[in-house]
Amino acid sequence: MMFMALDSIFSDPKPGRATQSVIEGTSRYCGTDFDKERRRLLLKLRGSVIHGRAPDVHESDEYQQYLATYGHDPITDIEQVAVVCFRGAIFNDLLKERPDRREEMRRAALETRKRSGGD
Repeated sequence: MMFMALDSIFSDPKPGRATQSVIEGTSRYCGTDFDKERRRLLLKLRGSVIHGRAPDVHESDEYQQYLATYGHDPITDIEQVAVVCFRGAIFNDLLKERPDRREEMRRAALETRKRSGGD
């Protein structure tokens, strides 16, 4: 799904340009966290599934290669690339991630319950 979303934003419909145009498009937003070769391998993973070389992402040779090379799950990484690119390309960096305060709120609720005599 993330691959298709990135394709819809950055892909060039000219023959032979799809992968390269996504690499170029994502480079505007990814900074140094995901260099060109890393993004290229992620897109090869996409290609292996879309073009039928692997029935599932996890069964792709590129999945194993990515894990071995970068030590990260490529699915998590493509999500990270997509988030950064969507924020920049679609929302002009105006959409900011809010801090996750759930643990802090849970602790406060437990503390309040303890003080009030609840379990």
